[in-house]
Amino acid sequence: MENSDLLRTAYALRDKGEYKKALDIFVGIADQQENPLERAGMLLNIVNTLPNSGQLELAKTQLESVRSLLSSSLARDSDHPYPRYHRYLTILADLEDARICEAEESLTTPSIKLTDCGQTTKSICLRLSSKDCIGRLRENADLHWRI
Repeated sequence: MENSDLLRTAYALRDKGEYKKALDIFVGIADQQENPLERAGMLLNIVNTLPNSGQLELAKTQLESVRSLLSSSLARDSDHPYPRYHRYLTILADLEDARICEAEESLTTPSIKLTDCGQTTKSICLRLSSKDCIGRLRENADLHWRI
């Protein structure tokens, strides 16, 4: 089975609530990635799935790995077919940071409790309620991907 087929399977499993099976597939694909941006993208799938399975601490650890990959010179200098993929992944990492904070109930009063979230997320969320925050970050990620 090719990675694209495996990804579709993992997404379907995640959507059905079969997080362990989806995570196994995402980890397998991430382990195969040599390009740091592709690896970061796969790890973001893992970060996205972990809070749903109640594994917030592991999600934070994986998010740190994503941020480390994105800050490496190899990722910044990577020849990727999508020239703004690095920016897109950075925005998605901020979105996942906000989701983790939301799962920890840190977004109940955004102006006070966003101290542990990423700077981009914090500056956006300080002006928004928690539902608006997540929605706006998703819109921005979609917008930057299309640019």
